[in-house]
Amino acid sequence: DWHTDFQENFTIQLSGRKKWTLKQGSVHHPIRGTTPHYQSGADVIENQIKAARLSNPDFLFGKQDLDSNAFGEEAEIIMEPGDVLYFPAGMWHKVETLEYGISINISLMGSTYAKLICTSLEHILVQKEEWREVICGGSAGCVGGEASGVIRKLDSLLKELPAILKKFQSNNGAQNILPPVLRQKPSYEMIAEDNSDFDSKSEDIEKEYEDNTDTDDEEEKDREGDHPNNQTEVVYELEVEEKEEGDTEEESIIDLSDFQCPDSLDLSHDGCSLVKNPLASLIRMADVKSYFSTKDPISDKHLYILNVNFAGNDLHESSVRVIFRDTSGELEKICSLEISAASGESWNNNFKEPSKAL
Repeated sequence: DWHTDFQENFTIQLSGRKKWTLKQGSVHHPIRGTTPHYQSGADVIENQIKAARLSNPDFLFGKQDLDSNAFGEEAEIIMEPGDVLYFPAGMWHKVETLEYGISINISLMGSTYAKLICTSLEHILVQKEEWREVICGGSAGCVGGEASGVIRKLDSLLKELPAILKKFQSNNGAQNILPPVLRQKPSYEMIAEDNSDFDSKSEDIEKEYEDNTDTDDEEEKDREGDHPNNQTEVVYELEVEEKEEGDTEEESIIDLSDFQCPDSLDLSHDGCSLVKNPLASLIRMADVKSYFSTKDPISDKHLYILNVNFAGNDLHESSVRVIFRDTSGELEKICSLEISAASGESWNNNFKEPSKAL
């Protein structure tokens, strides 16, 4: 029945036929879908309604035929085998099976501008002690004292916010949030120009599956008599290769001396100054591994970890994380500047001819 999704959706019809009926929704770029076709609990419906009414106060749950929820004419599309349909988030739609078959739906969820800016701003704010302070009110033993103290603190922090935003924005804030590596179009690689290799591998997989199924059936018969109520129990055992203590997955490393700059980027340094991205952090690999690794620390001497924009989420996951190898000493200078930033030493004076990777 009629419903909307908050993802960007692609559906691929592999076999059979379906009829899709669509109508434009009144909530663009929704943060939640509306699913009246599911018998959901009241808490789910409440969340969907309040999310929709953030942008459309007149939204009525499950009423796709009202002007307050949708507009325009209904469109019908018959999906045949091999057809691909894209329908954006917030589009009312329903699907009817005309001929049984198989279809695949791919739902994509991206980050919003609101989330990207807010998480980046949090990264900036938590660098300051007063913004990291835990909120505590109503108790004389708490920092801030009574609740009125909390209000005064909030008011003071909010007054500081415009100046913090202005400074961040004037120092290439947008470029810092989305560094060049995140602005590049994705690249794709053709795995095979024909299906011969794929068909061969498919046959091998099917043969292996049949052999395993036959073996499972024989083992199943042996176990059937001993199992309670004679119910069938199939046990799959996975062989896991044990790793030695201290082993980690091998990670990709970019060597600054061999760095290949994408053609779409202009990284000339003429007349430019090297400016630190306030969302970025550079750490020596040796500083990380010296606490637990039993391997030779010499191998990590020239390795550095770059993390960008990570403090605005609970898991501290970085939007960019790269491991560099540098024997020129440039990244070592940056690490030293990171530690002694309070000295006010100029970044630009320390780098006469920075590498393209920098």
